[in-house]
Amino acid sequence: MQLERKVQSEPLAGLSNAKEKVLARLTHRKYRQEEGLFLAEGLKLVGEALERGAGIEWAVASETADKRAAELVRLLLERGVQVYRASEKSLVKNLDLVTPQALTAVCVEPRLSLPDLVPGARSLVVVSDNLREPGNLGALIRVAAASGAAALLAGPGTVDPYNSKCVRGSMGAIFRLPVFRVGREELKNFMESRNFGIYAAAAEGENVFALDKFPSRTALILGSEAAGPTEFTSGLGARLLGVPMAAGVESLNVAVAAGILLYRIAEKVSLK
Repeated sequence: MQLERKVQSEPLAGLSNAKEKVLARLTHRKYRQEEGLFLAEGLKLVGEALERGAGIEWAVASETADKRAAELVRLLLERGVQVYRASEKSLVKNLDLVTPQALTAVCVEPRLSLPDLVPGARSLVVVSDNLREPGNLGALIRVAAASGAAALLAGPGTVDPYNSKCVRGSMGAIFRLPVFRVGREELKNFMESRNFGIYAAAAEGENVFALDKFPSRTALILGSEAAGPTEFTSGLGARLLGVPMAAGVESLNVAVAAGILLYRIAEKVSLK
């Protein structure tokens, strides 16, 4: 087999029916949370997982994988990770993909709880509230990591951060930024006990560029583009922030708005 010739002399074991079922189940939130596992699909994500030292249970390579995939397979094997081979047909069927990925890793979800998060004297935390579109949450994780945020807190009503679409949307940032699932009371108590200044993105909010100071510990809450801040966000006493836009433009995509707001806040909190 082409892939095996590029990696080693011994053939990779074929993907068993039991392993196929695991892949299929990991496309569902309930099973991911029960097992503490999630999927990293594609060369970019598997490479990020390896680079960041993420826990990898096992991986599966397409039978038609190329040289770049073969190099990652070699690195996985060096780390003692079992790698199986599978047909493209099997991968498409079990991973619910239109286009099969050359390499997929079954990764261990970090078991983080909010007490593990110890914010520095200057710290920016991003909070998602009722953000249900996985692609948007993935992009938000990516923007948060790029802006220097300390963590992302997936708050009430938010899609599972380890949803495969979210992981792909993060472009590997989910392996670099601590992500916490948090409930309402837990989040409220954390913000109050750590003396965070709380802000929320809203179309009707104050012009972020008109503000020259932010608290040394700042939390920015982002919700659905259509719904805006929820009752929970309002209950936290969040100050509303907005991005100035040309007449006739109603709103920005959550990731775009987040990028503008976070970089402005990061600049003023002196994170960069």
